[in-house]
This record gives sequence, structure tokens and C-alpha cells, in this order.
Amino acid sequence: MTIINTRPKSLSENLNKASSRLNIDILNIYMSEIIDAKEDNEIWESFIKNISGYKNIIFLSQTSVTKGINLIGESHDLSSLENNFYSVGEKTSAALKAIGVESISPKNQSAAGLYEMIDKNTKSLIFCGKHSNNYIQSKLKANADTIYCFELIYNKSEILKIDNKNVDVILIFNSLTFKKIFEYCKIENLLNKKFLFASQSIFAKAQNICHDSKIQGMELYFQDEFNDGSLLTRALSLT
Repeated sequence: MTIINTRPKSLSENLNKASSRLNIDILNIYMSEIIDAKEDNEIWESFIKNISGYKNIIFLSQTSVTKGINLIGESHDLSSLENNFYSVGEKTSAALKAIGVESISPKNQSAAGLYEMIDKNTKSLIFCGKHSNNYIQSKLKANADTIYCFELIYNKSEILKIDNKNVDVILIFNSLTFKKIFEYCKIENLLNKKFLFASQSIFAKAQNICHDSKIQGMELYFQDEFNDGSLLTRALSLT
């Protein structure tokens, strides 16, 4: 049984290091690539320029931290900002902390959990990918502006590498990857596999995808601990 990593190559360095350290073999199938989303640059510039007008700055993924902080840093000294920084979960929080930015995260590591925490009567600036489900935006409405600073481009030929009857453990790091696998691969082949999700919130979204498609019998698991080593150890236990 093979453990398969589906995370983009640009985000897989730590997972591959953990794999070597723990002597747990994995197969990297880079199903997607992260690219900058640039078509709204003029709108973004006004958001960034007037960043002091936002009480809350919200990051919805690790990648949004990398892209968003770079955008902010082009116009502002991070250490001088007085905004409240929020992160959707531990991994996003750690990405901010690594560059010296402290943030607040919800116990329920999800956009819904974040929404419950923030002051809803003040303005928020949200950094996320184009694949965002826009949950917070739909709730805050006029009190939120969004910078969609990156997008995931999927490679169908890479996804189809798992469209076989092999009994594998597939590591999933966002719900869109699972949705694409579900879209491109034969269900009878997916029923042979075990899917391990990097958080309970992603796991719940995958359950909803299966439920809406009336598919039963999928083996879905989640590992909510923060580090890649614990995820790989959990994956090994499923083999």
C-alpha cells in the first residue's frame, strides 16, 4: 500500500523532510500548482494603501500568508500595523508567526469559527485563494474586502495517476483537491483507497461531497495534529 502526497510541490518540502526523518516512504503526485492571481491588482492596491481602515486582517491559508504578507510589505512596515491579525488555523498561524506576526485563531479551525470570533461591525480585509468558498465574505458582506491572491491550477493527467485499483492512502490538504479527484476518477477505483485529510474541516467538506453525490463506502479519515510527522504516522497506521 502506497502513501500518496497530493500537496503542490512548492508546499511539500517539510512533508518530504518528515518522510525521510521517519523513514516513511511516500509517493509525490503533484496534482496542482499555485500561481499568483494578478488580474485585480488595481483594486488590491487601494485595499493595501488604506489598510489602516480595516480593524481585522484575515488569512485563510498558509499560501495566503506568503502571498498576502508580500503584498502588504510592498507598502507598509508590518511592525507598525495596529490591525488585529486572524488566521484560520494552527498551520496558518504558524506561517504568520514564522515572520514575526502574532495572530488569533479559532478553536474550530474553519472560516465559520473565524466568523464567530471577529467584530462583525468593523471592516475586515481577507486574504485567500480563488478557490475559497467565500463563507466569511457572504456573512460580512459590505464589511469585508477580499484579495484573492493566488489560485490552484490542477493537472488532470497527474490526478489520473491514482485512477486505478491500487489500495493506497491518499493525503488531502484541501477540499478542492478531493473534489477534483472525485470528478476525474472512477468511483469504483476510489472505493479501494483511504483518504486522510489534514484537518477535520476538510474532512467534513469531503463527507458533504460524498453525501451530495449519494456515494457510500468511501474510507475517509482525518488527522488534526499540526505537524507533518503526525500526519505521516497516522497514514502509516492505515496501511
